[in-house]
Amino acid sequence: MNNQFDPKVNPPALYIHWPFCPYKCNFCPFVAITGHDAYMEQYHNALCAEIEEFFKSRNASADIKTIFIGGGTPSTYPEHLLEDLFIRMGSYITNVPDIEISLEVNPGTVNLEKLHTWKRIGINRLSIGVQSINQDVLHKLGRFQDTSDVMWLLEHASSLFDRISIDLILGLPGIEPEAWYDTIEKVVAWPIKHISIYFLTIHENTPLFFHVKKGLVDIPADIQVTQLYGWTIERLERAGFKQYELSNFARSGYECQHNQMYWDRQPYKGFGIGACSFDGKKRMSNQKNLIKYINACQSAHIESTNIDFCEILTESQEYVETLMLGMRRAQGVPYEYIQQNAPGISRDVMDNRIKKLCDLYFITIDNNIVRLTPKGLMVENQVILELIKDIE
Repeated sequence: MNNQFDPKVNPPALYIHWPFCPYKCNFCPFVAITGHDAYMEQYHNALCAEIEEFFKSRNASADIKTIFIGGGTPSTYPEHLLEDLFIRMGSYITNVPDIEISLEVNPGTVNLEKLHTWKRIGINRLSIGVQSINQDVLHKLGRFQDTSDVMWLLEHASSLFDRISIDLILGLPGIEPEAWYDTIEKVVAWPIKHISIYFLTIHENTPLFFHVKKGLVDIPADIQVTQLYGWTIERLERAGFKQYELSNFARSGYECQHNQMYWDRQPYKGFGIGACSFDGKKRMSNQKNLIKYINACQSAHIESTNIDFCEILTESQEYVETLMLGMRRAQGVPYEYIQQNAPGISRDVMDNRIKKLCDLYFITIDNNIVRLTPKGLMVENQVILELIKDIE
């Protein structure tokens, strides 16, 4: 199987991974590296080599709509190296001023010089990892930022950037309901246009996983988290943040364009260690080892050497992905698509499943569009599993 990105496909979205972190949070499952800052410049050069090889073989610049720089902690990317990255990309991407360019930012890793550099080179959207404003809880989870770091960043970033998003985590241990209510009441008054709220997920082999397993950390009950999520949806709606996806809320016109590329199953190309790509038929991911990645990017054929995993999606996988991603969004999924395209499931069987979920008020059908209800949003996984069970 050819494991390379289809050379005939020009992806509208790019993802760039910066893996370096000053510390790693106890709940983090991502490809993130601590204590290896000495490799930053080598990694930067490898990253640029990967990007340049990809674009030399195609004319994709006119099709780029979004760039997302994630991590890790991209706000630790040295300014002179980040500027060099944008200069090199500018040789291939000519419409940089017209596209959404997001940078993930951790409070406590930013100064005024960085903010002005980001603005000058073309970054126009910041995604700030707040997670919680209870710094004691964060410190216990290995995330060493203070509330004062968050407030300083918001104050200075908002004078330069119109598009600011924050991330919060619902269900963190040690956050009582009243503290969550207080958090939401505060953030809706901040100078931000977008909020992402993620449920805490206990990923295997993270420090938090072992702490929970040993009984050292108590996680809030599901029923409590579900109730808080329902309240949060209503409160953010009243504050002008409309829910457009399970975890995402935005003021009108400030939805994240990059994430919508993923949800629409548009092709995207990822660069950097562990970065994932999708060309419309194949999913692939890069080497997750720093030294292997750097060495791969010094080879004659970077892309083929660098791929660590690749799969061609089956008809069933494509259907399940389309259903899952569509049902997470406010726009929903056409009834006919769900009913007529499920591999190995008859239309009558799917009709009965949809009717059952409607009767339980987990989904609604309006103008032949199937959407999750507020009740269904809170148990989205179970709803999807009911629809896709026995798919071949």
